[in-house]
Amino acid sequence: MPDKKPGPDKKTGPDKQAGGLAARRAALDILMTILDRNRPLDETLHKSAALRALPTNDRAFARLLIHTVLRRLPEIDALFAAFLGRPLPNNPSELKHLLRIGTAQLIHLKTPPHAAVDTCVSLAESLKNRKFKGLINAVLRKMAARKKSPDSDADIKKLAHLNTPDWLWQCWVDQYGEANASAIGHQHLQD
Repeated sequence: MPDKKPGPDKKTGPDKQAGGLAARRAALDILMTILDRNRPLDETLHKSAALRALPTNDRAFARLLIHTVLRRLPEIDALFAAFLGRPLPNNPSELKHLLRIGTAQLIHLKTPPHAAVDTCVSLAESLKNRKFKGLINAVLRKMAARKKSPDSDADIKKLAHLNTPDWLWQCWVDQYGEANASAIGHQHLQD
């Protein structure tokens, strides 16, 4: 019997990591465009050559990662900030976005910690500001070691409020009361 070789769609070994890295790089570029340059999501996704060049599975993962970060941005920022010894510098936005990508993978997408940490550190090495790769590594490893899902009512209420714009939260509280506002906010976070 002839040896069977994996088909062109199947990725193994280093190529698989390269594909995952490319998906995360595309997500990083798109998040930077949306959040730093104030461009609309749909337009940015449509114009992204890097996203279009990805295989279907990697493109879907990149889109999921982007949507998760944007949907839970205040929560993600609060989560990684809890593991920082001091505030992040103002200028390297790539650092903040890489921490967002790593946090989203660890907490919401249930990516294995070694994959989430390694790919974010590898992306940091590829950027012009490499000095932050140690910080990214430390923060994401600490987070991976202590990650937990919110289980108490207080945690769920806090996340619902954190992920809802203040104007909308206040509208819900005024209209329905705080307990119902929390329930509405929590329902919006369900996948």
